[in-house]
Amino acid sequence: MPVEILSLDGQWKLRELDFSKDYFDAAPNVSDLSDDWLDVQVPGDVHPSLVKAGRIPDPFVDINSRHCAWIRQKSWYFKRPFEVPNTFAGKRIMLVFDGIDTYATIFVNSQKVGQSDNAFLQYRFDVTEAVHIGQSNNVEVCIHAIKPMLSKRDSSRYFACFNAERIFARKPQCQFSWDWAPDLPAVGIWQGVRLEAVDTGVIEDVYVRTELNGRVHFQVTLDKKSKELIKQGARFELEVEISCPDGKTAKTVAAMGRKSFVNLSISQPRLWWPNGFGQPFLYDYRIRLLDGQRVLHEKQGRLGIRKIELIEEAVADNLHGFRFRVNGVDIFCMGSNWIPADCFPGTVEPQRYRYLLSLARDANLNMLRVWGGGMYEKEISCVIL
Repeated sequence: MPVEILSLDGQWKLRELDFSKDYFDAAPNVSDLSDDWLDVQVPGDVHPSLVKAGRIPDPFVDINSRHCAWIRQKSWYFKRPFEVPNTFAGKRIMLVFDGIDTYATIFVNSQKVGQSDNAFLQYRFDVTEAVHIGQSNNVEVCIHAIKPMLSKRDSSRYFACFNAERIFARKPQCQFSWDWAPDLPAVGIWQGVRLEAVDTGVIEDVYVRTELNGRVHFQVTLDKKSKELIKQGARFELEVEISCPDGKTAKTVAAMGRKSFVNLSISQPRLWWPNGFGQPFLYDYRIRLLDGQRVLHEKQGRLGIRKIELIEEAVADNLHGFRFRVNGVDIFCMGSNWIPADCFPGTVEPQRYRYLLSLARDANLNMLRVWGGGMYEKEISCVIL
């Protein structure tokens, strides 16, 4: 595949730093930071790493969380070496972070390549000129102390439960204390890290919409480079394929620019149903970006065919009601509130999601409300049959 991936997950080094604005533009002199490095796992979080190293007590026991307040006053410096394969030569090399929590400056070989200020976003940095092909490299991430960062904004005119400063931070709000959570703002590289070597075009995003008659509509978003090449006369194609129980349905269309649309039909569609009303059937799909016979990039996923409606109507002269209708059937909703599975999202593994969702299924729940003070949950396949 022309898009090559080098995972940078795994063991990194970590140490604390005093908060300094100098680190927003220049990397600390690593040779001066030779002591006190901890071996940590990425994805992960600073707090569990410090517990494992014996630096802090378990923050979930007794009032130990109060003894961890100093962590928010410090900056935290992550680093790891990596070697760029020779096959990356001549390609555009992107350093991708699926989640950094929260304010950080990123360096490659002591050269600043970007910053983050939002724990919910994926960040992509072009490091083509910063890395050395076939040689040892270093990636370094300075996550700036959350308390000094939030104190930059005057929150005295605002009200927010538990903590007013938090309203300026794009990170899970429950980490600043809630009625069910301690005041432990997470800090860390909480999702995966990788290098991507891109030859030409990339599929950035896929949006799928379905109809009960089996019509499936794909909106495919390509990267800016693809758009530029198409404008210059490149003839890319998009091949979309859906696997069905009785075979496959597929279509190939010309890529029109940054966004392209592909419409397919599934004969005798099997519908997705909520728990207790039928099988939550899912179809596998694959999208490939083609340059002639050459596959530039590929994305795979799953889709369900269903129609969900919120029906609002009068139920009496002085009473208005609402109900949910799925695939034309009114559903009595039995649900719960989904909050983050842990104060430190970098520690939550796929099996934890599957376990919790299994409990919900076995309790006959058919709806989960994702609570707004948490986070956009990880994209993990949690299909439970």
